[in-house]
Amino acid sequence: MVWDGKSLPKELLPIREIARWKSLTGPTAILADDGPAADWRKKTIELTWGNYTSWLGWLHASGCYDPPERPEVRITADRVVSFIRAMRERKNAAATIYLRVLALERVMAVLAPDADRTFLRVILRNLPQPGNAAAKRARLQETAVLVDLGIRLMESVEAQKANLTRGLATLYRDGLQIALLALRPLRCTNFAVMELGKNLVLRGDFWWLYFDADETKNAGVIDVPVPAALVRWLENYLTLYRGLLTGTRYSGTRVWVSYRFTAQEPNSIYDRITMRTEDAFGRAINPHLFRDALATSLAINDPEIVGISHVMLGNGVETCQRYYNLARTHQAGHRLNGAIASMRDRLHQKFV
Repeated sequence: MVWDGKSLPKELLPIREIARWKSLTGPTAILADDGPAADWRKKTIELTWGNYTSWLGWLHASGCYDPPERPEVRITADRVVSFIRAMRERKNAAATIYLRVLALERVMAVLAPDADRTFLRVILRNLPQPGNAAAKRARLQETAVLVDLGIRLMESVEAQKANLTRGLATLYRDGLQIALLALRPLRCTNFAVMELGKNLVLRGDFWWLYFDADETKNAGVIDVPVPAALVRWLENYLTLYRGLLTGTRYSGTRVWVSYRFTAQEPNSIYDRITMRTEDAFGRAINPHLFRDALATSLAINDPEIVGISHVMLGNGVETCQRYYNLARTHQAGHRLNGAIASMRDRLHQKFV
């Protein structure tokens, strides 16, 4: 079986392992005072376990998954190296690969604290580190360019409206995701699990994106409007294209629906966005880089309002400037750059 990049289905997860993980993490953990996960935030716990289930999904596809097997037996150097190779073949970003291997080390630290994890630390030291500024610069596109790509994809579907198919509906969905993420670059975990009426909310005549503090990584509330210029595209998706994807087989409230009549998973959104951006630009841009793109675009083109980017990103101002603003390497004249500058002017109102 070829691994499709997905996590192990919930019904196949090791029940005893899940129970032990829950007992050793979170506010009611047995080791809440001094365990390795004692100071982990809820999102860290969820992200770690989510990345671990991706590993289990790969093991299952490789024919190596044995539910009763203990983590310290299951996680071997040879298997981890093969897992990394599989992720690279799928063109996963360096940050994704690093975080998934880091999750293995963290899970072992919690579930098998006495096991030797030296080989995992060696692998982590030798993996490309996420967040390398030079690598990011090579892949970044300005926000206006990303928005334009998303709109062009949706326009291409609208031009074929007389002969709509579910495949075209997925193309429209991908375009909307790219345009919306470019202007409201939520973390992929939040973006993927958005629910109608809970996270995507109509207040009067305006659509809002809302996440409670316990839903975000930094425990901060996100409450921002959907950009006005995308409202028409969003409402078209909700009234027409989402219905094509749900058919009569999905009745849930998740905003994003897959071709398979199910809620679209984070891995699927990640893969579709990287595929679409690679097709358009020759370099894959993963969803997290949309966050860098927004902060950088504002710093280059509208430095007087760059401080609002932390509101859209759900970060503190200092964090935003430290990790997401790569604009210092650009020349001042970049803001006058021909086509991109004209697109920025046309789409300026979408930034705020």
